[in-house]
Amino acid sequence: MRSFSVVAILGGILWASPARAQPDFRGLKAKPGDFVYVTESSGVVVGGPLSTISPSALSIDGHEFKPAPGLKIERLGDSLRNGTLIGLAVGAGLAAAVGRQGCRTSEDCSPIGVIVAGSVAFYGAIGAFVDWRIKGRTVIYESALVATPSVRITPEVTQARKALHVTVWF
Repeated sequence: MRSFSVVAILGGILWASPARAQPDFRGLKAKPGDFVYVTESSGVVVGGPLSTISPSALSIDGHEFKPAPGLKIERLGDSLRNGTLIGLAVGAGLAAAVGRQGCRTSEDCSPIGVIVAGSVAFYGAIGAFVDWRIKGRTVIYESALVATPSVRITPEVTQARKALHVTVWF
C-alpha cells in the first residue's frame, strides 16, 4: 500500500500542469515614442524609442517582443523625488545641528526660522539637481523567470531504517 501511495503522489506531482496567468503589456506605463530598454532572459538588451505597443506585443526598431519569462523593460530616467527628499533631509539635519549655537537670548536668534527654511530649501534644490543630472533607469515591467520542474530521489539505507527521500522543484 505504501508503494502505491508514493507512486500516486509522485505521479500527481509530475503530471499536473501548473495554472499560471499569462502576463501581458496592459499595465505598461509607456507610450509610443518613449525611450525604453528591453532585456530578454538571455541577457540581450535592445534600446530605443518604442514603435508600437499592444497587450500582446511591443516593438522597438523592428524588434518585436512578446511577454515571456525573464523579460524586463526599463524606461530612461527616474523620479526626482528621492533626490529632493535626500536633499531636504540633509538640509534639515544641518539646520538642526547648527541650530541655536551662538545664540545667547531669543532676540539674537529671531531669524532662525528663515535660516532653517532656507537651508532645507537650498539642499532640497541641490538634491533635485543632482538627481536630474544622473540618468538612471526605472523598471516598468519585469516577468519572473520560471524554473523547470525537476525531481530528485535519494535513497537512505541504514541499519535502523530504509527510506526514500523525494525532492520536487517547481
